[in-house]
Amino acid sequence: MGASQRATISAMMRTCRTLYHTPQSSRILLQDGIMLQSDGQVVAFSRFMLASPTTRFHHLRALTFAKGNFSDEAIHAIKELLAHPSLSIDTLVLHDAERVVGSGYPQPAMLYDGGADGGAPLVDSFARLDTLKHLVMDGIDVCAAAVLEMLPSRLVSASLEYSTSVAEWSTLGHGNARNPIIHLVNLADTLEVLTGSEFDLPPAVIMYDVVYPRVRKIQASFADCWLPSVVAYAHSYPNLEHLVLTTSNSRRGRGPMCAVDSFMAGDLEPVRRTNREDQAKYGSWKGLRLLEGALVSVYALGLVCNVPELRLAGDVTRDTIRLLDAVLCDVRPECLSLTAVGGFMFDEGSQLTQLLANPEVQCMTSLGLELCFAPSEGDRDMAEITNNILRSLAGLPLRRLELTLNYGLLTNPCGPPSWWPQISTSARYYCPAAKYLAELDLDAYASRFGEMIPTLESVLVFRKDDPAGRRYLLGPRGRDSRSPSPGSSDNEVSIDPELAELGFGGMLDDEDDYGW
Repeated sequence: MGASQRATISAMMRTCRTLYHTPQSSRILLQDGIMLQSDGQVVAFSRFMLASPTTRFHHLRALTFAKGNFSDEAIHAIKELLAHPSLSIDTLVLHDAERVVGSGYPQPAMLYDGGADGGAPLVDSFARLDTLKHLVMDGIDVCAAAVLEMLPSRLVSASLEYSTSVAEWSTLGHGNARNPIIHLVNLADTLEVLTGSEFDLPPAVIMYDVVYPRVRKIQASFADCWLPSVVAYAHSYPNLEHLVLTTSNSRRGRGPMCAVDSFMAGDLEPVRRTNREDQAKYGSWKGLRLLEGALVSVYALGLVCNVPELRLAGDVTRDTIRLLDAVLCDVRPECLSLTAVGGFMFDEGSQLTQLLANPEVQCMTSLGLELCFAPSEGDRDMAEITNNILRSLAGLPLRRLELTLNYGLLTNPCGPPSWWPQISTSARYYCPAAKYLAELDLDAYASRFGEMIPTLESVLVFRKDDPAGRRYLLGPRGRDSRSPSPGSSDNEVSIDPELAELGFGGMLDDEDDYGW
C-alpha cells in the first residue's frame, strides 16, 4: 500500500471501510497537508478527522483555508476541528485571510472596536493554535490582524500580505494598520523569518519598544515603494542579516524598477536624507550581510553601515548611475550583482567607467554583471564594446567574475527587430552586433580577463538571447501582449485531484457526500 498513489488510496478508501480507518492510508493522504475552500469540504473533512482522531490528527501537519465566507455549519466545523486536543499542525495558510477569519460577518471591520476578536467567531479559534511554527496569510485586514496579535509565541516564520484596500483601516484611524512590528509582538522571542507585502508604519514614529532578537531575514515590499524608516526596523530587528526589498503592489505596472519617475522623485531624496540623519543619531544594523532590491529602494535606505553583499534587482541605466555611485559609497560591498543597460555604459569616459575607478569600489572582490544591449546598438562595433568592458574592469581587485552578454533586444538597423518571433534563425543574426556576440568565443574572451586582472580566481562568461522583462526599452511596440491583464491573479488555488473524492481538494459540488 505504501507504493500506491494517493489517488488510488483515495478511491479505495471510498469503497472499503477497513481502508477508510487504516492509519497508513490516512498518513499518505494527510502528510502533505490539506486545502479547504468550500463549506462542503470543510464539513466533510472535519467529520472525517473526528471519526478516528487517534489515527488521523497526528499525521496532519499543514492546513490551508481559502476563499472564506463560510456558512454557519462550516464555521462550527472549523471551530471543532481547530479546538481538538489532538490537532498539532505546524503550518497554517490562510488565503484571503480576512474572508476566512471574518466568516459570519459580511463587514467585520466595521464591527471591530479594538477588542480581542472584533465579533468574528473564528478569531479565537485560529488565535489559540499553539503548535504553529509557520504562518502564511494574504488579504490581511482587521480580523486577520487580530489573530496575529493573539497568537502564542512559537512562530518561527511569518508571511503576511496585507490587503490592498485600506478603506476599512483608514476609517478606523489605524496608524499601524500594516505594521508587522506591532502585530507580531507576542512572537518577538521566537520569530526568525518575516516575509510579506504592503508593510507600512506611521511616519512620525522613530522606534518601537519591541525587539525581535532572532529575526535574521526580512523579505517584503512596502506601501510607499520603499522602507519608510530604517531606524525603526534596525531597532526592532537588530540582528538582521538578510534584507530583501521587493516591489510593492502599488508600484507594479508603473514601469521598470530602475526608473526614477515624477511619482517617486518628490519623495526619494527626503526619505534618504531622513534615514541617514536618523541612523547617524540612533544607529543602524551591525550584522547585515546581504541586501537585495531595486536600486531606487536601496538608495532610499541611505544606509550608513557596511554590507558585504549587494544584489541589485532591475536595471541600472545611464539615468541612475548617480544612485549607484551613492549606494556603493553607502555600503561598500565586497560582492556586487547588477544588470546594466546599454553597451555605451562602458564607453571610455562614461559615468560607469569613472565609477569603477573610484576608491569605494576597490574593496569589491566578486562581481556578477549582466550587460543588456539596448535595441539601438545593432550597428555598434561589438569588438570595441567587449574591449571596453575588459578595460573598465581591469582596475578592480576581483577574485570572481561572472559576466552575461544579453543581446535579446538588439535590432537589425536595416530591417525588423531581431526579437520578432516570426523571424527565422538565420535572419535573426543578420543584425551585425547580434551575429558577433552569437559567434564570440566565450572561453577565449574569459581568458583575457584572467590576463588583465591578476587577482582573478574564477571567471565565467555567458551569452543570453532573452528580451524578457526589458521590452519597456522598445517603447509601446515592445510591450509583451502575453502579460497578465489587470485584475488577473497568479495565485489561483491549485487542487489535489486525488483528494477530491474524499471531500477536500475542490473537485465536487457542495451537494456531494464527499465519501466521508
